[in-house]
Amino acid sequence: YAIFGMSFFMHVKHTKGIDDMFNFETFFRSMIMLFQVSTSAGWDGVLAGLMN
Repeated sequence: YAIFGMSFFMHVKHTKGIDDMFNFETFFRSMIMLFQVSTSAGWDGVLAGLMN
């Protein structure tokens, strides 16, 4: 799922929920992002950032 996120969302601009630490730019950061979403910690900010 991390590689899927990298291929589709690598070039998303940094907004609320998607910043320097939580993004899909590298495999490690993709794994952190997936952990954040799977634990329901701020998933709504991630969703808003990916939809815009």
